[in-house]
Amino acid sequence: MKRRIAALLTTGFLISTGCTAPQGSRATHEVDVVVYGGTSAAVTAAVQGKRKTPDAVGMGSYTMDSHNVQRYIQPNGFVQNEGDIGVKVKKPYKIAYGSIIPKKEECENLLVPVAVSSSHIAFGSIRMEPVFMILGQSAGTAAGLAIDDNAAVQDVDYDKLRKRLIADKQRL
Repeated sequence: MKRRIAALLTTGFLISTGCTAPQGSRATHEVDVVVYGGTSAAVTAAVQGKRKTPDAVGMGSYTMDSHNVQRYIQPNGFVQNEGDIGVKVKKPYKIAYGSIIPKKEECENLLVPVAVSSSHIAFGSIRMEPVFMILGQSAGTAAGLAIDDNAAVQDVDYDKLRKRLIADKQRL
């Protein structure tokens, strides 16, 4: 029996999963993930280059931002935006394979290249379409390797994945 590998549409709705992991819409991007027995998530420190990223499958470089929470009128009559955050990224950062795969015991063979495991502010940078395309390419490559090796996506040999991505001209 062929393994089912589910995909996440860019609208954020899961298709053909049969998984027990929490599922939701576009804003639910903080899925728990695992890599080598630990969790991996794109967090602010990693995006700012303050923490090493294991097993990179892509890169991002956009400013971390979050849009207004609300607008209000100040006593002087001017409109004030509240909740804007914009943090520049000093250099391109790596995104871990573990941030696009849930824990195997929660949902085997699910690749999540859009609703990645990340902090809210880090997702402000990752959410750009070019980054989603990069992660989608990595997810597709990992899915192909999993099928070829008759393995779960969580068990894909990272060295093999890395070599294939580099051969395909992916920058890691």
